[in-house]
Amino acid sequence: MSKRIGISFGPKGIEEKAKRILGDKGEIVWLSEESDRVGAIERCDLVLGQFFSEKEFSPEEWGALERVPAVHTVSAGVDQVPVGRLGAHTDLYANVGGWAPPIAEHVLAMALCCSRRLVQQTNDMASGDFKYLGYGLKTLKGKVALMVGYGGIARETAKELSTFGMEVQGLGRSVPEDPLLSKGWAIEDLKAALAGAELVVICLPLNSRTKGLFDRSVLSAMKEDCIFVNIARAAIVDERALYERAASCPNFLVALDVWWDEPREGGEFKTETPLLELPNVVGSAHNSNQTEIAMDHALEVAMENCGRILTGDKAQGRIDKGEYL
Repeated sequence: MSKRIGISFGPKGIEEKAKRILGDKGEIVWLSEESDRVGAIERCDLVLGQFFSEKEFSPEEWGALERVPAVHTVSAGVDQVPVGRLGAHTDLYANVGGWAPPIAEHVLAMALCCSRRLVQQTNDMASGDFKYLGYGLKTLKGKVALMVGYGGIARETAKELSTFGMEVQGLGRSVPEDPLLSKGWAIEDLKAALAGAELVVICLPLNSRTKGLFDRSVLSAMKEDCIFVNIARAAIVDERALYERAASCPNFLVALDVWWDEPREGGEFKTETPLLELPNVVGSAHNSNQTEIAMDHALEVAMENCGRILTGDKAQGRIDKGEYL
């Protein structure tokens, strides 16, 4: 019997891609075109959704999803998924590496922006202060970059940083092994790994194990002139502890793409601390994954992984749901 994959968005703009990647793997069901979405979901072997957030499906549809063998997000993170509403035997998959290329470029841009103090120089010149010296500009070449969490995004970032002559190390739940890495660390050795790095990039998922991981104690383990980049989730870091660290160490450079209270489009943005007022902090509006081709690539990666799930081949991104309950 042919497998059935339900897709909760589209088909406009993505129908051709879906047919090319999944057409020979099973029957594609466009849920937006189904008059009985609940029944259609119940008959699926796998459902591909954008985020699988609470509001993406109705209560009745969530009930149907309990009986689906597998669900897959287009998003890289799954902390927005109400895991408790999935069936006990429903596998949850994240889009590993789908958004990696643009995010890796963004990390590189942030690291260079910090190492060359571009925002501070721009602000100084805007206020009439033009000076050649005094910024403590640094090179990335020869420095140690630590990827905290080593999945698809971290690996792509490691490639980018290696081209600048950085020595890249990786840290994971188990010691990562990759030719790109000069050294691998286990999460138990986090503080020791941080102590030797000039650039730290958080690539961890947000779950019960990682929430609040970067507290005062962990932040203080880093060098006072470290570049600290977070493109993962804000809640992994204690905001006030980060502010205090950055405020007390002017050469501790912070670059954030993710925030603790992100408003909906058009809403007012606020932070609990005046973090962005510090000259050693730069930020972006949680858009490190955005380029003109990013969505196309992310869909391609997600659909290819869905194909492997349907055919029983080795898939990536299977989530331990227990860490999100």
